[in-house]
Amino acid sequence: MKLAHAKTISAAALVLVALAACNRSDPPSEELKKGAEELVDAVETGSPMAQPETAFAPQDTCSTLDGGAPFLAALGAAVEMRDTDVLVALAANDVKLGFGGVDGAANLRASLDAEGSVLWDELAEMMPMGCAANDVGGMTIPYYFAQTSNLDPFEAMIVTGTEVPLRSAPEGDAPNIANLSWREVAVIPEADGTTPDNGWVHVRVPARGETAEMTGYIRTSSLRSMIDYRLLASSRNGRWRITALLAGD
Repeated sequence: MKLAHAKTISAAALVLVALAACNRSDPPSEELKKGAEELVDAVETGSPMAQPETAFAPQDTCSTLDGGAPFLAALGAAVEMRDTDVLVALAANDVKLGFGGVDGAANLRASLDAEGSVLWDELAEMMPMGCAANDVGGMTIPYYFAQTSNLDPFEAMIVTGTEVPLRSAPEGDAPNIANLSWREVAVIPEADGTTPDNGWVHVRVPARGETAEMTGYIRTSSLRSMIDYRLLASSRNGRWRITALLAGD
């Protein structure tokens, strides 16, 4: 993390501490919402991520949007502190949470606070994966979700790292076929249509440039589904709001 961005998060965190003093047993009040908006306005602009060569690697093209950088800083601080009140205050009242119709800020709060909830962990995993300014002027996190893929979304995975080994067999000491950095790959199911839960995934790496198609095995921990959790945000009446936090297709 660059120093300027670290200062941004620290500044946001200080204001979040003050907001956290609000009564957590009640839904976000207008005062809390106003506080979150003032936080977004007050946070200094962070430094954008370096622009890597790999199409799916984390980038930040959202900070150039009007109000984008301070909103991202406030969002990042809320996730780092796992502050439900502030995150809900940054969300739209009609925030979409899935494809079953159970949406809205109240349901977001319940999901965040539920015992065994994975949402905070998902948010913490997404935030370092960049932010894309999408075609309609909104934000998409992770960055890769807004990029074009030719793979079936239900089979597509993203290699989440640099120089990740593609092995010839599902073993850590198997010969290394190639090192992959933020590449899209397709899962190769077994003959019965299942994917073994042995810590490895059999994948196909599409051809790119002069490099022919490859197949091999990658550790499950270095892969993320193309349609895993993502966060969408839009500017409404001059204020950025989280409009969707969901997974699937």
